[in-house]
Amino acid sequence: MSSLLEAILKATVGLLVNKGRNVAAEKLKEGDVTNEQLCNLIVSELDDIKSKLDGIARNDLLTSISFFKEGLFYLYKQKTNEEDGNMTQQKEERAAKPLRQELGSSEASVKTVSVVEEMRSLQLTDRDNSSARALNAAKYTLKQAREKATEAFNNEALSTSDRILAMQYRIMATILEKLDCVPDALATCRLCLEELHSMPAVMKSLDIHLQQGFKSRFNKAEREDTIRSVCRMNRAIFHIAEIVEEDSDISLWPCIDRGEDKVDPLRDVRVTQTIEKEDPQYFLLKTWPFFQVGEETMEVTGWLITKNSKGQFMIAATDGTGRVLIKLFDRHGNLLRSLRLKLPVTESNAYSLRRIKGIASDRANNVFLLTRMPNAVGGFRKTVIVFDQYANFKREFDVNRDSFGSCIAVSDDGKVFVSSFGRNKGGCVLVYSFNGVLLNSIDMMKLASIREITSIDSEGGKIVVLGNDFNAFTPPSVYQFSEQGNFLSRYCYNVSLIGTGHICLLHKTEHVLELDFLKENLFLYNKDGMVVREIKLKLSAFNDLDDEEPEFTVTMQGLVAMLATDKRTGKKMIVIL
Repeated sequence: MSSLLEAILKATVGLLVNKGRNVAAEKLKEGDVTNEQLCNLIVSELDDIKSKLDGIARNDLLTSISFFKEGLFYLYKQKTNEEDGNMTQQKEERAAKPLRQELGSSEASVKTVSVVEEMRSLQLTDRDNSSARALNAAKYTLKQAREKATEAFNNEALSTSDRILAMQYRIMATILEKLDCVPDALATCRLCLEELHSMPAVMKSLDIHLQQGFKSRFNKAEREDTIRSVCRMNRAIFHIAEIVEEDSDISLWPCIDRGEDKVDPLRDVRVTQTIEKEDPQYFLLKTWPFFQVGEETMEVTGWLITKNSKGQFMIAATDGTGRVLIKLFDRHGNLLRSLRLKLPVTESNAYSLRRIKGIASDRANNVFLLTRMPNAVGGFRKTVIVFDQYANFKREFDVNRDSFGSCIAVSDDGKVFVSSFGRNKGGCVLVYSFNGVLLNSIDMMKLASIREITSIDSEGGKIVVLGNDFNAFTPPSVYQFSEQGNFLSRYCYNVSLIGTGHICLLHKTEHVLELDFLKENLFLYNKDGMVVREIKLKLSAFNDLDDEEPEFTVTMQGLVAMLATDKRTGKKMIVIL
């Protein structure tokens, strides 16, 4: 249980620790804290907080903290009992085997796998009796801590800061109480966030902070502390969901409803900026370097990103000379593979430079590249090249139409969809078999351009196309067709018409996400074309926004994974928004 408990506590300890006062808290950011130091750090913070609480109205909160401290003692006792008893070879192999098969040697991946395995092992009945007793005692006292914290939070006689503190203990106790089934605890924690966000004091603090009117000159420190606490609780729950690999839809994350709009305390820079003095990168959920330490780099002139069936990120980078580098990252940013692709060369294309226009992946994690290069008659030859997941060339086939499209998608049953449109012709989606045989041509004469294609196999093989009409003043629309080409439906989206945004479809849905780079906004539209969420971002921190539109994809959880260049360092990175 050591890794799981350590990971959970490190994700939540920021709710307690006074970072400006405690040296161990600074080490915590670098991961340089032992289990004993972590425990001592939390206990000292609990004692410090209790010493500052007084009054009859705070009895429930004081009792909750006492129960929480006792529950933490039992959890560490259970951990010590497990460490004293030798782990069986079978458990060691069970934790290591999937790691070797799937994730390589990444230390971070080891922790992720072991954390999930430990959560499962806690559900087993063959634990040592002393460990089981300690775990049961911990669950009982943490349950009492949660209940007392709930009573304290609901006590309107307490100050705002005390009620928020009570919610912090309620959330931490909820998670640690269900250490053997953290996903269940996370569902409860999201309900806690809804209660927290609906507190009148929280809503009032946010309104004054956003309006920046006359009232914003007073009680600024107290107001920002309230907002910081709300942001930290949201971020802690998000990170724990990542630790246990919960695939929750981020578009359903609890927001603060202000009436005229909804504010996302997890990502909206208008509120997360209150923490940026402590952590300048807080406006990002995560960042990962594209090139690893000690790895051979290259001049990247173009790159594309997609996700495969496992939710891993696949990136194709080119250097302008025909070299193609394929990189595969897991959902935690750990590099799984870095492979150089050898594009097929014939006499007819030996001196032509291919450009990669699109990338896709199928259920077997094969890589599909849509390429374009000049032909002998002054036009362009568009080709689909297929590699397996280990960069071995499998096949190549031409797209049978003089066209300028740049979208490619692959269905779960192996069909390849390529967008196409020519001069004085409408849009078209060409449907190929895995072997490159043309199966169908779906004409869309009303579309002047096709921005994206996706396939929704679970709903009868629908093809969803995002495109623009010939009328420049008409907003983009989403069309649905059957694989046979029969028209099913159309939705119109009131997205930006001045060309400052980039839009894409969410994973296997008809929902649309728009990144407006000029306004630095993220918009989420439902299938009826209505805005259901608007999030203010801080995209100006990246160089790529000054050049071409950055490439991005949407994760299975609804997060944005964007390719970017850090303005400060010039380094290529993957940014999670």
